[in-house]
Amino acid sequence: MEYESQKFEKLNIEGKRFENLTFSECEFYRCEFFENVLERCAFKNCIFHKCVIVNNAFSHTLAAGNRFTGCTVIGLNWDKITQPHVLFLPFEKFEDCVLKYNVFYHLKLKRLDLHGCDLQGSFFEECDLTEADFRDCNLAETVFTGANLTRADFRGAKDYVISPQDNRVRRAKFSFPEVMSLLRCLEIEIE
Repeated sequence: MEYESQKFEKLNIEGKRFENLTFSECEFYRCEFFENVLERCAFKNCIFHKCVIVNNAFSHTLAAGNRFTGCTVIGLNWDKITQPHVLFLPFEKFEDCVLKYNVFYHLKLKRLDLHGCDLQGSFFEECDLTEADFRDCNLAETVFTGANLTRADFRGAKDYVISPQDNRVRRAKFSFPEVMSLLRCLEIEIE
């Protein structure tokens, strides 16, 4: 079934299974999606505004160019809804979102705008985050492993622990005193 340019408001869907659905340029407003399974679905250029999306599972699902504003997205594994041969990201922008316990694995996220988001407990492994915007983000318990953070902007970000040994941080921007956390991984003493 295909939906185009439709607006969905205050949907509350929990524990359902969906197959072969396509949403193009649709708007989801104040919707809640909990622990659903989506197979062979597509979300193209949709807007999610003040939605809650928790622990949904995806299989052979495609997403491209979607925007999230004021949303709470918890426990989403983004590499399950992207394909290595697809040129577009599943998301275009996150604005004032809570993205707790999300997994970003081996994704090209150049210039990703996460300004002001809460990314607590999220996981970025082997991602290209060149010029990504992490300004004013909460990064408590967030893990960066093998990530390219070249020219990424962390000014005003809080509670991050980034190992310069395990990640590329060349020309990344940090603010003081939080930048001191980069030294934690070096196991040195500062007096």
